[in-house]
Amino acid sequence: MDFTGKVVLITGASSGIGAATAKYLTNLGATCVLAARNEAKLAEVRKECAALGKVEPLTVVADVTHQADLERLVKVIIAKYGRLNVLVNNAGKGCSGTIEEADVEQFDDMLNTNLRSVFCLTKLALPHLLAVKGNIVNISSVAGTNSFVNLVSYCVSKSALDQFTRCAALDLAPKGVRVNSVNPAVIVTNFHKTLGMEDKAYAAYLKHSESTHPMGRVGTGEEVAASVAFLACDATASFTTGTCLRVDVSCESFTLSSARRMDFTGKVVLITGASSGIGAATAKYLTNLGATCVLAARNEANLAEVRKECAALGKVEPLTVVTDVTKFADLERLVKVTIAKYGRLDVLVNNAGKGAAGSIEVADLEQFDDILDTNLRSVFSLTKLALPHLLAVKGNIVNISSVAGTNSFSNALSYCVSKSALDQFTRCTALDLAPKGVRVNSVNPAVIVTNFHKAIGMEDETYAAYLKHCESTHPLGRVGTGEEVAASIAFLACDATASFTTGTCLRVDGGKHILTPR
Repeated sequence: MDFTGKVVLITGASSGIGAATAKYLTNLGATCVLAARNEAKLAEVRKECAALGKVEPLTVVADVTHQADLERLVKVIIAKYGRLNVLVNNAGKGCSGTIEEADVEQFDDMLNTNLRSVFCLTKLALPHLLAVKGNIVNISSVAGTNSFVNLVSYCVSKSALDQFTRCAALDLAPKGVRVNSVNPAVIVTNFHKTLGMEDKAYAAYLKHSESTHPMGRVGTGEEVAASVAFLACDATASFTTGTCLRVDVSCESFTLSSARRMDFTGKVVLITGASSGIGAATAKYLTNLGATCVLAARNEANLAEVRKECAALGKVEPLTVVTDVTKFADLERLVKVTIAKYGRLDVLVNNAGKGAAGSIEVADLEQFDDILDTNLRSVFSLTKLALPHLLAVKGNIVNISSVAGTNSFSNALSYCVSKSALDQFTRCTALDLAPKGVRVNSVNPAVIVTNFHKAIGMEDETYAAYLKHCESTHPLGRVGTGEEVAASIAFLACDATASFTTGTCLRVDGGKHILTPR
């Protein structure tokens, strides 16, 4: 990820997630503008950023609840840099209180800071973001997606922010501006102490949180910053908008230097369905990032072609293994060959899958069984076989699902059921394996240019018309590419970027999941 030449505005940048994001993006080459109320702390963050030897940030003292401050903030940026590429709406606050205890003053204060200020600053920044087709990342919370006792005002403000994210994403997608949010769980910052929590109580809370986060620990600001960078970067998330990315559950130490880019050097990655489409794109993408890839598929000739394309990158040439994922003996042989040659397995990408058309009236049991065998049962079987080796290195699993797992579509019953089941498999295995240091996530693409639809009988002319029609069903106005899905797989599989993310179904769908016909 490279933000060289990009001007990034970060609110609430004097501490916590904002400060971590400032340092993270500065280290990636960004020209950062840091806004907050505390001038002394802003100066300290600026100093820490300057020490990285990159572009020294500009600091602007601003209270996001004051419209005049927001107007001045945007004017200063444009006067100095002439553009704005990324807006990170991070400033926020919390408060405790049930519906019986919270008063209107508290409620208004939460919504003014966590929601109204985001609306106002987004409006002011929008002309400049539109001019460069920039990006917006809002910092929300698991309190936007989950309900918690004694936090009514805070939860409502963050849930409203998530809906703002989705609606703004729909509005701006046709104009080339992506809008996403990051939804962290408990992160080590001063957030809870500003609510009045004493040091001893906070230490006890963090200890308790080890049991409420499946990975057995709380997160860091740098882990949230890595997700902000991923979403804000067109090189990694260009087909992702309207998504609320949870950073809420590593085992590796995390430093700014290790986060400069995704690096899979020395990592052995097994990819099924690697002879074409998303699998082939992922093979090339991860090979280019240094991975030692093992490519599995049924078509030996196509596998050889993908291996040749990977080898041309000048990195580690992949190993290819002809495999039918619906045959258990093939899966056993695949894992044995991998371990025999490399002695380890770091990442499993369960990509092999197939589709089929048919409503409940048309689909028969043979089709239903075939789709579930390929898209679900094979994933269970290969995961079981690979698991001892993944546990040994605290590795990662990324399952390739679909928007058909989260949305329902007519005439695709068997396929939708298989992908919804795969999403639940992802979440359940994530819970089971988190205490042992293995993360499990899925990527859920919408329409991607592959041979998928032709494989289920769509002729060239019909497929071309379908892709044209999809421009209206994807808010970004286009379909996606295999490389865009591969970038999301790499993000999730890399401990330097997604070490506190597990059980997530990351949509790479051009905003399709948030589109509601009316």
